[in-house]
Amino acid sequence: MKIYSPVSKPLIRQGFGKENTNASVMHIYQSLGLLGHDGWDFMVNCKDSQVKHGGQCQPIYYSMDGYGTISYIQKDDAHGWGINAIDEDGIHKYCWWHFDIINPDLKVGDRIEGGDYLGGAGNTGYSTGAHLHFGLYEYGLEDNGYKGAIDPTPFYVPIFVNDFIDGLKAQISIIKKILEVIKSLLK
Repeated sequence: MKIYSPVSKPLIRQGFGKENTNASVMHIYQSLGLLGHDGWDFMVNCKDSQVKHGGQCQPIYYSMDGYGTISYIQKDDAHGWGINAIDEDGIHKYCWWHFDIINPDLKVGDRIEGGDYLGGAGNTGYSTGAHLHFGLYEYGLEDNGYKGAIDPTPFYVPIFVNDFIDGLKAQISIIKKILEVIKSLLK
């Protein structure tokens, strides 16, 4: 599994785990039954750092290798606007939270793949400012102190997913041209 950046110019503001949790917000995670922060918080560009519904924050994209299936879309101001997806093998769940805008074309059961637009970052739910919360969960680890969340760091490739996809398309185009030349030589 590889995880690419869901935002351009990625900067992780808060990492995974107790050791990476800001002490001033540790009580929030503990009140939720967690040992610490259960994902990554990516900084995002917004015209208003406290934007709510209708603001102009940067777009967020599905950034995993392989495809996923949307399992949950939540629009609740108490918990935040978010999307969950399950990987193609059914082993991992991916979560993106605090959206200001969720792509209205997305529905539970939709298949998504790298570069698909999920929505715009925001500041909904338990949030102290506009950012994107990304969580990686592994089924069967619900009792790990993070309700199944695991550290995404070992799987992370710090390249914006759309830059990666554009690179793949360029490589595919070159390979197709080489194959055309080979075919013409074999005639």
